[in-house]
Amino acid sequence: MSSPALKTIVIEKDMGDHIGLATDISESFKTGPSWCDAVILIGDSKFYSCKGILASISPYFRKLFSADCGDVCQREIKLEGFSKIGFKAIWDYIHGTRVEVEGEEGALATFRDAHFLGIKRLCEKVSIAIKAFLEPENAIRILKIVEKSEYRELREAAVALISRRFNEVVCTQDFLSVSFETLASFLDRDELQVSSEKELYESTRKWLDHDSSRKRHLPDLLDKIRLPLLPYEYLRTVLLNDQVISGDPRSLSAITDAIDYHIPERRHGVDKAKTLPRKVISDTIWCMDNSNIFRISPDNWNLDEVTHNPLKEVSCSIAGMDNKLYVTGKGEMKIFDVEKEEWKEGPKPFEFVGWAATAVSPGSIFVCGGRNQKNEHLKSVFRLEVETREWVRLSDMRFDRRLAGACYYDSCLHVIGGIHHSKKHERLDLRTSRWEELAKLPQNRWNHAVSPQGDDLVLSGGNDLRIKGMGSGNKTEVFVYDRRRNSWREGPSMLEGRERHGLVYWNRNLYAVGGVRNSSVEVFNETKWEIVKTYDCINLQSACRMIN
Repeated sequence: MSSPALKTIVIEKDMGDHIGLATDISESFKTGPSWCDAVILIGDSKFYSCKGILASISPYFRKLFSADCGDVCQREIKLEGFSKIGFKAIWDYIHGTRVEVEGEEGALATFRDAHFLGIKRLCEKVSIAIKAFLEPENAIRILKIVEKSEYRELREAAVALISRRFNEVVCTQDFLSVSFETLASFLDRDELQVSSEKELYESTRKWLDHDSSRKRHLPDLLDKIRLPLLPYEYLRTVLLNDQVISGDPRSLSAITDAIDYHIPERRHGVDKAKTLPRKVISDTIWCMDNSNIFRISPDNWNLDEVTHNPLKEVSCSIAGMDNKLYVTGKGEMKIFDVEKEEWKEGPKPFEFVGWAATAVSPGSIFVCGGRNQKNEHLKSVFRLEVETREWVRLSDMRFDRRLAGACYYDSCLHVIGGIHHSKKHERLDLRTSRWEELAKLPQNRWNHAVSPQGDDLVLSGGNDLRIKGMGSGNKTEVFVYDRRRNSWREGPSMLEGRERHGLVYWNRNLYAVGGVRNSSVEVFNETKWEIVKTYDCINLQSACRMIN
Protein backbone atom coordinates (compact mmCIF):
# COMPACT_ATOMS: atom_id res chain seq x y z
CA MET A 1 0.00 0.00 0.00
CA SER A 2 1.54 3.31 -1.09
CA SER A 3 2.17 6.12 1.37
CA PRO A 4 -0.17 9.13 1.17
CA ALA A 5 1.26 12.19 -0.62
CA LEU A 6 2.84 14.69 1.71
CA LYS A 7 0.94 17.95 1.98
CA THR A 8 3.06 21.07 1.55
CA ILE A 9 2.47 23.70 4.22
CA VAL A 10 3.47 27.26 3.28
CA ILE A 11 4.20 29.76 6.04
CA GLU A 12 4.42 33.31 4.71
CA LYS A 13 6.67 35.76 6.57
CA ASP A 14 4.93 39.03 7.23
CA MET A 15 6.45 42.39 8.10
CA GLY A 16 6.20 41.54 11.78
CA ASP A 17 8.42 38.49 11.24
CA HIS A 18 11.02 40.55 9.40
CA ILE A 19 11.05 43.23 12.06
CA GLY A 20 11.20 40.66 14.87
CA LEU A 21 14.08 38.76 13.29
CA ALA A 22 15.97 41.96 12.54
CA THR A 23 15.49 43.12 16.13
CA ASP A 24 16.77 39.80 17.51
CA ILE A 25 19.80 39.85 15.19
CA SER A 26 20.58 43.49 15.99
CA GLU A 27 20.47 42.90 19.74
CA SER A 28 22.65 39.76 19.55
CA PHE A 29 25.34 41.48 17.45
CA LYS A 30 25.57 44.43 19.83
CA THR A 31 27.10 42.21 22.54
CA GLY A 32 29.80 40.89 20.27
CA PRO A 33 29.46 37.10 20.87
CA SER A 34 32.27 34.76 20.04
CA TRP A 35 30.51 33.44 16.94
CA CYS A 36 30.76 36.90 15.32
CA ASP A 37 33.62 36.34 12.89
CA ALA A 38 33.99 40.00 11.82
CA VAL A 39 34.83 42.94 14.03
CA ILE A 40 34.97 46.20 12.03
CA LEU A 41 37.23 48.84 13.56
CA ILE A 42 36.34 52.47 12.78
CA GLY A 43 38.70 54.65 14.79
CA ASP A 44 38.30 53.50 18.42
CA SER A 45 34.83 51.99 17.82
CA LYS A 46 34.03 48.30 17.21
CA PHE A 47 31.12 46.95 15.15
CA TYR A 48 30.39 43.19 15.39
CA SER A 49 28.97 41.15 12.52
CA CYS A 50 29.39 38.06 10.36
CA LYS A 51 31.38 38.01 7.16
CA GLY A 52 28.61 36.19 5.32
CA ILE A 53 26.07 38.92 6.15
CA LEU A 54 28.45 41.75 5.22
CA ALA A 55 29.48 40.05 1.98
CA SER A 56 25.86 39.50 0.95
CA ILE A 57 25.09 43.23 1.33
CA SER A 58 28.29 44.92 0.13
CA PRO A 59 30.46 44.24 -2.97
CA TYR A 60 33.36 45.81 -1.06
CA PHE A 61 33.15 43.25 1.76
CA ARG A 62 32.51 40.46 -0.74
CA LYS A 63 35.85 41.18 -2.36
CA LEU A 64 37.58 41.75 0.98
CA PHE A 65 36.49 38.35 2.32
CA SER A 66 37.19 36.38 -0.85
CA ALA A 67 39.81 33.63 -0.73
CA ASP A 68 41.89 35.46 -3.30
CA CYS A 69 42.19 38.64 -1.31
CA GLY A 70 43.98 38.87 2.03
CA ASP A 71 43.62 36.75 5.13
CA VAL A 72 40.05 35.44 5.19
CA CYS A 73 40.59 34.18 8.74
CA GLN A 74 41.34 37.64 10.10
CA ARG A 75 38.61 38.59 12.61
CA GLU A 76 39.36 42.27 13.30
CA ILE A 77 39.33 44.46 10.22
CA LYS A 78 40.37 48.10 10.42
CA LEU A 79 38.76 50.37 7.80
CA GLU A 80 40.41 53.67 6.95
CA GLY A 81 38.56 56.70 5.57
CA PHE A 82 35.22 55.84 7.14
CA SER A 83 33.43 57.89 9.78
CA LYS A 84 31.93 56.51 12.95
CA ILE A 85 28.64 58.35 12.39
CA GLY A 86 28.36 57.10 8.81
CA PHE A 87 29.29 53.48 9.50
CA LYS A 88 26.95 53.33 12.53
CA ALA A 89 24.04 54.10 10.21
CA ILE A 90 25.24 51.44 7.76
CA TRP A 91 25.52 48.85 10.57
CA ASP A 92 21.98 49.68 11.71
CA TYR A 93 20.72 49.34 8.14
CA ILE A 94 22.29 45.89 7.74
CA HIS A 95 21.40 44.46 11.13
CA GLY A 96 18.51 46.47 12.53
CA THR A 97 14.96 47.61 11.85
CA ARG A 98 15.53 51.35 11.43
CA VAL A 99 18.30 53.81 10.72
CA GLU A 100 18.64 57.13 12.53
CA VAL A 101 20.92 59.73 10.99
CA GLU A 102 21.75 62.94 12.78
CA GLY A 103 21.36 65.98 10.57
CA GLU A 104 23.11 67.01 7.39
CA GLU A 105 26.59 65.83 8.43
CA GLY A 106 25.27 62.41 9.38
CA ALA A 107 23.40 62.04 6.10
CA LEU A 108 26.44 63.04 4.03
CA ALA A 109 28.74 60.72 6.00
CA THR A 110 26.29 57.83 5.57
CA PHE A 111 25.95 58.47 1.85
CA ARG A 112 29.71 58.71 1.36
CA ASP A 113 30.47 55.50 3.30
CA ALA A 114 27.54 53.54 1.82
CA HIS A 115 28.56 54.56 -1.69
CA PHE A 116 32.12 53.34 -1.08
CA LEU A 117 30.75 50.02 0.19
CA GLY A 118 28.38 49.74 -2.79
CA ILE A 119 25.16 49.60 -0.75
CA LYS A 120 22.90 51.12 -3.38
CA ARG A 121 19.55 50.88 -1.65
CA LEU A 122 20.78 52.79 1.36
CA CYS A 123 22.38 55.43 -0.88
CA GLU A 124 19.08 55.93 -2.67
CA LYS A 125 17.20 56.40 0.60
CA VAL A 126 19.79 58.80 2.04
CA SER A 127 19.98 60.83 -1.19
CA ILE A 128 16.29 61.70 -0.79
CA ALA A 129 17.02 63.09 2.67
CA ILE A 130 20.05 65.03 1.41
CA LYS A 131 17.96 66.75 -1.28
CA ALA A 132 15.87 68.25 1.51
CA PHE A 133 19.04 69.72 3.06
CA LEU A 134 20.22 71.41 -0.16
CA GLU A 135 20.92 75.13 0.17
CA PRO A 136 23.55 77.56 -1.16
CA GLU A 137 25.84 77.05 1.86
CA ASN A 138 26.25 73.28 1.30
CA ALA A 139 25.45 72.78 -2.40
CA ILE A 140 29.11 72.74 -3.51
CA ARG A 141 30.06 70.27 -0.79
CA ILE A 142 27.17 67.96 -1.67
CA LEU A 143 28.01 68.21 -5.36
CA LYS A 144 31.60 67.14 -4.66
CA ILE A 145 30.37 64.04 -2.84
CA VAL A 146 27.82 62.97 -5.45
CA GLU A 147 29.31 64.16 -8.75
CA LYS A 148 31.21 60.90 -9.32
CA SER A 149 28.36 58.69 -8.13
CA GLU A 150 25.55 57.17 -10.16
CA TYR A 151 22.83 59.01 -8.24
CA ARG A 152 21.91 61.37 -11.02
CA GLU A 153 18.83 62.87 -9.39
CA LEU A 154 20.78 64.17 -6.39
CA ARG A 155 23.54 65.52 -8.60
CA GLU A 156 21.01 67.26 -10.85
CA ALA A 157 19.28 68.75 -7.80
CA ALA A 158 22.61 70.19 -6.57
CA VAL A 159 23.47 71.55 -10.02
CA ALA A 160 20.02 73.10 -10.40
CA LEU A 161 20.22 74.85 -7.02
CA ILE A 162 23.72 76.19 -7.71
CA SER A 163 22.59 77.47 -11.12
CA ARG A 164 19.46 79.06 -9.67
CA ARG A 165 21.20 80.71 -6.72
CA PHE A 166 24.71 81.16 -8.06
CA ASN A 167 25.00 84.68 -6.65
CA GLU A 168 24.63 83.20 -3.14
CA VAL A 169 26.82 80.15 -3.75
CA VAL A 170 29.81 82.28 -4.80
CA CYS A 171 29.77 83.94 -1.38
CA THR A 172 30.42 80.64 0.41
CA GLN A 173 33.86 79.36 1.42
CA ASP A 174 33.23 76.12 -0.48
CA PHE A 175 33.07 78.04 -3.77
CA LEU A 176 36.77 78.84 -3.53
CA SER A 177 37.61 75.13 -3.39
CA VAL A 178 35.73 73.98 -6.52
CA SER A 179 37.78 72.48 -9.29
CA PHE A 180 38.49 74.29 -12.53
CA GLU A 181 36.37 71.73 -14.39
CA THR A 182 33.37 72.29 -12.11
CA LEU A 183 33.58 76.08 -12.34
CA ALA A 184 34.00 75.98 -16.12
CA SER A 185 30.95 73.73 -16.45
CA PHE A 186 28.79 76.24 -14.56
CA LEU A 187 30.08 79.25 -16.48
CA ASP A 188 29.11 77.38 -19.64
CA ARG A 189 25.49 76.92 -18.53
CA ASP A 190 22.87 78.96 -20.33
CA GLU A 191 20.57 78.65 -17.31
CA LEU A 192 23.01 80.19 -14.81
CA GLN A 193 21.13 82.91 -12.96
CA VAL A 194 23.24 85.97 -12.25
CA SER A 195 22.40 89.65 -12.15
CA SER A 196 24.99 90.38 -14.84
CA GLU A 197 28.05 88.98 -16.57
CA LYS A 198 30.00 91.49 -14.49
CA GLU A 199 29.00 89.58 -11.36
CA LEU A 200 30.09 86.38 -13.07
CA TYR A 201 33.49 87.80 -14.01
CA GLU A 202 34.13 89.14 -10.52
CA SER A 203 33.22 85.79 -8.94
CA THR A 204 35.54 84.02 -11.36
CA ARG A 205 38.33 86.46 -10.58
CA LYS A 206 37.79 85.84 -6.86
CA TRP A 207 38.27 82.09 -7.50
CA LEU A 208 41.43 82.73 -9.57
CA ASP A 209 43.00 85.06 -7.00
CA HIS A 210 42.49 82.50 -4.22
CA ASP A 211 45.33 80.37 -5.59
CA SER A 212 48.09 81.83 -7.78
CA SER A 213 48.48 78.50 -9.60
CA ARG A 214 45.01 78.98 -11.07
CA LYS A 215 46.04 81.95 -13.22
CA ARG A 216 46.75 79.56 -16.10
CA HIS A 217 43.01 78.93 -16.32
CA LEU A 218 42.14 82.61 -16.93
CA PRO A 219 41.79 82.49 -20.75
CA ASP A 220 39.67 79.32 -20.65
CA LEU A 221 37.32 80.80 -18.03
CA LEU A 222 37.04 84.14 -19.84
CA ASP A 223 35.95 82.15 -22.87
CA LYS A 224 32.92 80.93 -20.87
CA ILE A 225 31.87 84.44 -19.78
CA ARG A 226 29.79 86.54 -22.17
CA LEU A 227 32.20 89.44 -22.12
CA PRO A 228 30.43 91.58 -24.77
CA LEU A 229 27.55 91.97 -22.29
CA LEU A 230 29.83 93.75 -19.80
CA PRO A 231 29.47 97.56 -19.71
CA TYR A 232 31.77 99.31 -22.17
CA GLU A 233 33.39 101.48 -19.50
CA TYR A 234 34.05 98.46 -17.29
CA LEU A 235 35.74 96.63 -20.15
CA ARG A 236 37.85 99.61 -21.09
CA THR A 237 38.86 100.99 -17.70
CA VAL A 238 38.97 97.86 -15.52
CA LEU A 239 39.61 94.73 -17.57
CA LEU A 240 41.81 96.29 -20.22
CA ASN A 241 44.04 97.77 -17.50
CA ASP A 242 44.26 94.54 -15.52
CA GLN A 243 47.91 93.40 -15.55
CA VAL A 244 47.05 89.70 -15.45
CA ILE A 245 44.76 90.05 -18.48
CA SER A 246 47.08 92.35 -20.42
CA GLY A 247 49.95 89.93 -19.80
CA ASP A 248 48.11 87.02 -21.41
CA PRO A 249 47.59 87.24 -25.20
CA ARG A 250 44.46 85.05 -25.28
CA SER A 251 42.81 86.94 -22.42
CA LEU A 252 43.68 90.32 -23.91
CA SER A 253 42.25 89.25 -27.27
CA ALA A 254 38.99 88.22 -25.58
CA ILE A 255 38.64 91.66 -23.96
CA THR A 256 39.40 93.59 -27.17
CA ASP A 257 36.81 91.46 -29.01
CA ALA A 258 34.25 92.32 -26.33
CA ILE A 259 35.05 96.02 -26.71
CA ASP A 260 34.57 95.70 -30.48
CA TYR A 261 30.99 94.63 -29.84
CA HIS A 262 30.27 98.11 -28.45
CA ILE A 263 31.59 99.73 -31.65
CA PRO A 264 28.90 99.33 -34.36
CA GLU A 265 31.27 99.10 -37.33
CA ARG A 266 33.25 96.29 -35.65
CA ARG A 267 30.37 94.34 -34.12
CA HIS A 268 29.95 91.94 -37.03
CA GLY A 269 33.19 90.18 -36.11
CA VAL A 270 32.06 89.24 -32.59
CA ASP A 271 30.78 85.72 -31.86
CA LYS A 272 27.00 86.17 -31.68
CA ALA A 273 26.59 83.37 -29.11
CA LYS A 274 28.56 85.45 -26.60
CA THR A 275 26.14 88.37 -27.00
CA LEU A 276 23.00 86.44 -25.99
CA PRO A 277 21.78 86.90 -22.41
CA ARG A 278 21.55 83.76 -20.31
CA LYS A 279 18.17 82.21 -19.80
CA VAL A 280 16.59 83.33 -16.57
CA ILE A 281 15.35 80.46 -14.37
CA SER A 282 13.37 82.53 -11.91
CA ASP A 283 12.34 86.14 -12.25
CA THR A 284 9.58 88.56 -11.40
CA ILE A 285 7.61 91.17 -13.32
CA TRP A 286 6.25 94.22 -11.52
CA CYS A 287 3.42 96.53 -12.51
CA MET A 288 1.10 99.05 -10.88
CA ASP A 289 -2.14 100.99 -10.95
CA ASN A 290 -3.13 104.21 -9.14
CA SER A 291 -3.32 102.47 -5.78
CA ASN A 292 -1.18 99.34 -5.69
CA ILE A 293 1.94 97.59 -6.95
CA PHE A 294 1.71 93.98 -8.10
CA ARG A 295 4.17 91.15 -8.65
CA ILE A 296 3.82 88.53 -11.40
CA SER A 297 5.81 85.30 -11.13
CA PRO A 298 6.48 83.88 -14.62
CA ASP A 299 6.94 80.40 -13.14
CA ASN A 300 3.16 80.14 -12.67
CA TRP A 301 1.91 83.61 -13.76
CA ASN A 302 0.28 84.27 -10.40
CA LEU A 303 -0.51 87.92 -9.66
CA ASP A 304 0.11 89.14 -6.10
CA GLU A 305 -0.66 92.54 -4.61
CA VAL A 306 2.54 93.39 -2.74
CA THR A 307 2.32 97.00 -1.57
CA HIS A 308 0.66 100.34 -2.17
CA ASN A 309 1.68 102.85 -4.83
CA PRO A 310 3.36 105.57 -2.70
CA LEU A 311 2.86 108.31 -5.30
CA LYS A 312 -0.75 107.29 -6.03
CA GLU A 313 -0.24 108.13 -9.70
CA VAL A 314 0.22 106.23 -12.95
CA SER A 315 2.13 109.22 -14.33
CA CYS A 316 5.14 108.01 -12.33
CA SER A 317 7.64 105.46 -13.62
CA ILE A 318 8.74 102.15 -12.10
CA ALA A 319 12.03 100.24 -12.36
CA GLY A 320 13.34 97.14 -10.58
CA MET A 321 16.91 96.32 -9.64
CA ASP A 322 18.59 94.13 -6.98
CA ASN A 323 15.32 93.35 -5.18
CA LYS A 324 14.37 97.00 -4.93
CA LEU A 325 11.66 98.93 -6.76
CA TYR A 326 12.28 102.55 -7.74
CA VAL A 327 9.14 104.65 -8.27
CA THR A 328 9.85 108.13 -9.67
CA GLY A 329 7.60 111.08 -10.42
CA LYS A 330 6.49 114.57 -9.34
CA GLY A 331 9.94 115.45 -8.05
CA GLU A 332 10.14 112.41 -5.76
CA MET A 333 11.65 108.96 -5.70
CA LYS A 334 10.47 106.16 -3.40
CA ILE A 335 12.41 102.91 -2.98
CA PHE A 336 10.72 99.66 -1.93
CA ASP A 337 12.92 96.94 -0.42
CA VAL A 338 11.24 93.72 -1.56
CA GLU A 339 12.92 91.54 1.08
CA LYS A 340 12.22 93.89 4.01
CA GLU A 341 8.84 94.94 2.59
CA GLU A 342 9.37 98.59 3.45
CA TRP A 343 9.44 101.93 1.63
CA LYS A 344 12.20 104.50 2.00
CA GLU A 345 12.83 107.94 0.57
CA GLY A 346 15.10 107.84 -2.45
CA PRO A 347 17.45 110.54 -3.76
CA LYS A 348 15.40 113.54 -4.84
CA PRO A 349 15.34 114.10 -8.63
CA PHE A 350 16.49 117.43 -10.03
CA GLU A 351 13.10 118.31 -11.50
CA PHE A 352 9.37 117.81 -11.07
CA VAL A 353 8.60 115.37 -13.90
CA GLY A 354 5.56 113.33 -14.85
CA TRP A 355 4.87 111.01 -17.79
CA ALA A 356 8.60 110.45 -18.41
CA ALA A 357 10.13 107.49 -20.24
CA THR A 358 12.27 105.16 -18.12
CA ALA A 359 15.09 102.78 -19.03
CA VAL A 360 17.40 100.59 -16.97
CA SER A 361 21.01 99.53 -17.48
CA PRO A 362 23.27 97.59 -15.07
CA GLY A 363 23.60 99.94 -12.09
CA SER A 364 21.67 102.87 -13.58
CA ILE A 365 18.11 104.15 -14.08
CA PHE A 366 17.35 106.73 -16.79
CA VAL A 367 14.44 109.20 -16.77
CA CYS A 368 13.83 110.83 -20.16
CA GLY A 369 11.65 113.81 -21.03
CA GLY A 370 8.16 114.11 -19.56
CA ARG A 371 6.15 117.11 -18.46
CA ASN A 372 6.85 119.66 -15.70
CA GLN A 373 4.52 121.57 -13.40
CA LYS A 374 3.99 124.26 -16.06
CA ASN A 375 2.72 121.58 -18.46
CA GLU A 376 5.85 122.06 -20.59
CA HIS A 377 7.29 119.12 -22.46
CA LEU A 378 10.92 118.41 -21.60
CA LYS A 379 14.15 117.48 -23.37
CA SER A 380 16.02 116.67 -20.18
CA VAL A 381 17.54 113.27 -19.38
CA PHE A 382 18.70 112.16 -15.93
CA ARG A 383 20.58 109.08 -14.77
CA LEU A 384 20.47 107.70 -11.23
CA GLU A 385 23.65 105.87 -10.24
CA VAL A 386 22.09 103.26 -7.97
CA GLU A 387 25.24 102.44 -5.99
CA THR A 388 26.09 106.06 -5.14
CA ARG A 389 22.41 107.20 -5.03
CA GLU A 390 23.34 110.25 -7.10
CA TRP A 391 21.39 111.83 -9.95
CA VAL A 392 23.41 113.00 -12.96
CA ARG A 393 22.03 115.23 -15.72
CA LEU A 394 22.97 113.98 -19.18
CA SER A 395 22.90 115.80 -22.51
CA ASP A 396 19.42 117.02 -23.47
CA MET A 397 17.52 115.20 -26.19
CA ARG A 398 17.06 116.91 -29.54
CA PHE A 399 13.26 116.78 -29.16
CA ASP A 400 11.02 117.54 -26.20
CA ARG A 401 8.52 114.76 -25.51
CA ARG A 402 6.33 113.02 -22.96
CA LEU A 403 4.79 109.53 -22.96
CA ALA A 404 7.72 108.32 -25.06
CA GLY A 405 9.32 104.88 -24.95
CA ALA A 406 12.91 104.33 -23.87
CA CYS A 407 15.33 101.44 -23.54
CA TYR A 408 19.03 100.83 -22.96
CA TYR A 409 21.01 98.66 -25.32
CA ASP A 410 24.67 98.34 -26.24
CA SER A 411 25.90 101.37 -24.23
CA CYS A 412 23.24 103.54 -25.86
CA LEU A 413 19.97 105.06 -24.66
CA HIS A 414 17.15 104.99 -27.23
CA VAL A 415 14.13 107.31 -26.91
CA ILE A 416 11.28 106.74 -29.36
CA GLY A 417 7.99 108.50 -30.11
CA GLY A 418 5.91 110.46 -27.60
CA ILE A 419 3.94 113.69 -27.68
CA HIS A 420 4.68 115.94 -29.65
CA HIS A 421 7.36 114.17 -31.68
CA SER A 422 5.58 110.87 -32.05
CA LYS A 423 7.64 109.53 -34.98
CA LYS A 424 11.04 110.71 -33.80
CA HIS A 425 13.69 108.18 -32.75
CA GLU A 426 16.97 109.33 -31.26
CA ARG A 427 19.88 107.62 -29.54
CA LEU A 428 22.36 108.82 -26.93
CA ASP A 429 25.76 107.13 -27.11
CA LEU A 430 26.77 107.09 -23.44
CA ARG A 431 30.43 106.69 -24.43
CA THR A 432 30.50 110.00 -26.32
CA SER A 433 27.50 111.82 -24.74
CA ARG A 434 26.22 112.62 -28.24
CA TRP A 435 22.65 112.31 -29.50
CA GLU A 436 21.92 111.02 -32.99
CA GLU A 437 18.60 111.10 -34.84
CA LEU A 438 17.68 107.72 -36.34
CA ALA A 439 15.04 106.42 -38.77
CA LYS A 440 11.51 107.64 -38.08
CA LEU A 441 8.71 105.38 -36.91
CA PRO A 442 6.29 104.31 -39.67
CA GLN A 443 3.35 105.65 -37.61
CA ASN A 444 2.77 108.16 -34.81
CA ARG A 445 3.11 106.57 -31.38
CA TRP A 446 2.94 107.58 -27.74
CA ASN A 447 2.19 105.68 -24.55
CA HIS A 448 3.79 102.60 -26.15
CA ALA A 449 6.38 100.13 -24.80
CA VAL A 450 9.90 99.41 -26.06
CA SER A 451 12.30 96.52 -25.42
CA PRO A 452 15.50 95.10 -26.92
CA GLN A 453 15.22 91.65 -28.49
CA GLY A 454 18.45 90.16 -29.79
CA ASP A 455 19.96 92.70 -32.21
CA ASP A 456 16.65 94.52 -32.68
CA LEU A 457 14.45 96.93 -30.75
CA VAL A 458 10.74 96.16 -30.54
CA LEU A 459 7.95 98.73 -30.08
CA SER A 460 4.46 97.52 -29.20
CA GLY A 461 1.02 99.08 -28.87
CA GLY A 462 0.51 102.64 -27.74
CA ASN A 463 -1.65 105.46 -29.07
CA ASP A 464 -1.56 107.71 -32.15
CA LEU A 465 -2.63 111.27 -32.87
CA ARG A 466 -5.28 110.94 -35.50
CA ILE A 467 -8.53 111.91 -33.79
CA LYS A 468 -8.60 115.59 -32.84
CA GLY A 469 -5.31 115.37 -31.06
CA MET A 470 -6.56 112.77 -28.60
CA GLY A 471 -5.56 109.73 -30.64
CA SER A 472 -7.05 106.29 -31.09
CA GLY A 473 -5.71 104.22 -28.24
CA ASN A 474 -4.79 100.67 -27.37
CA LYS A 475 -3.03 99.79 -30.61
CA THR A 476 -2.11 96.20 -31.44
CA GLU A 477 0.62 96.94 -34.01
CA VAL A 478 4.23 95.98 -33.37
CA PHE A 479 7.23 97.58 -35.08
CA VAL A 480 10.80 96.25 -35.15
CA TYR A 481 13.90 98.43 -35.52
CA ASP A 482 16.88 96.89 -37.31
CA ARG A 483 19.89 98.64 -35.78
CA ARG A 484 22.28 97.58 -38.54
CA ARG A 485 20.09 98.92 -41.34
CA ASN A 486 18.68 101.83 -39.34
CA SER A 487 15.17 100.96 -40.52
CA TRP A 488 11.77 99.99 -39.12
CA ARG A 489 9.54 97.14 -40.26
CA GLU A 490 6.13 95.96 -39.08
CA GLY A 491 6.05 92.74 -37.08
CA PRO A 492 3.17 90.41 -36.10
CA SER A 493 0.49 92.35 -34.21
CA MET A 494 -0.49 91.55 -30.63
CA LEU A 495 -3.85 89.92 -29.99
CA GLU A 496 -5.04 92.74 -27.72
CA GLY A 497 -4.61 96.49 -27.95
CA ARG A 498 -2.42 98.04 -25.24
CA GLU A 499 -1.08 101.39 -24.14
CA ARG A 500 0.94 102.37 -21.09
CA HIS A 501 1.78 98.69 -20.76
CA GLY A 502 5.03 96.82 -20.25
CA LEU A 503 7.12 94.95 -22.81
CA VAL A 504 9.41 92.51 -21.02
CA TYR A 505 12.16 90.40 -22.56
CA TRP A 506 12.39 87.22 -20.47
CA ASN A 507 13.92 83.84 -21.29
CA ARG A 508 14.41 85.02 -24.87
CA ASN A 509 10.69 85.68 -25.31
CA LEU A 510 8.78 88.96 -25.40
CA TYR A 511 5.88 89.44 -23.00
CA ALA A 512 3.34 92.26 -23.33
CA VAL A 513 1.96 92.96 -19.87
CA GLY A 514 -1.25 94.81 -19.01
CA GLY A 515 -2.03 98.36 -20.06
CA VAL A 516 -4.84 100.89 -19.73
CA ARG A 517 -8.05 98.90 -19.36
CA ASN A 518 -6.11 95.71 -19.94
CA SER A 519 -5.04 93.08 -17.40
CA SER A 520 -3.71 90.26 -19.58
CA VAL A 521 -0.27 88.97 -20.49
CA GLU A 522 0.61 87.69 -23.93
CA VAL A 523 3.83 86.17 -25.27
CA PHE A 524 5.47 86.33 -28.69
CA ASN A 525 6.82 82.85 -29.47
CA GLU A 526 8.90 83.67 -32.59
CA THR A 527 5.98 83.60 -35.04
CA LYS A 528 2.82 84.80 -33.27
CA TRP A 529 1.38 86.20 -30.05
CA GLU A 530 -0.52 84.04 -27.56
CA ILE A 531 -2.43 84.98 -24.40
CA VAL A 532 -0.71 83.61 -21.29
CA LYS A 533 -3.03 84.82 -18.53
CA THR A 534 -5.86 87.28 -17.94
CA TYR A 535 -6.27 88.67 -14.42
CA ASP A 536 -9.38 89.81 -12.59
CA CYS A 537 -8.57 93.53 -12.42
CA ILE A 538 -8.96 96.61 -14.60
CA ASN A 539 -5.48 98.04 -15.16
CA LEU A 540 -1.90 96.76 -14.96
CA GLN A 541 0.35 99.57 -16.10
CA SER A 542 4.03 100.40 -16.58
CA ALA A 543 5.35 96.86 -16.12
CA CYS A 544 9.05 96.20 -15.62
CA ARG A 545 11.27 93.20 -14.92
CA MET A 546 13.18 92.91 -11.67
CA ILE A 547 16.86 92.73 -12.59
CA ASN A 548 18.73 90.80 -9.87
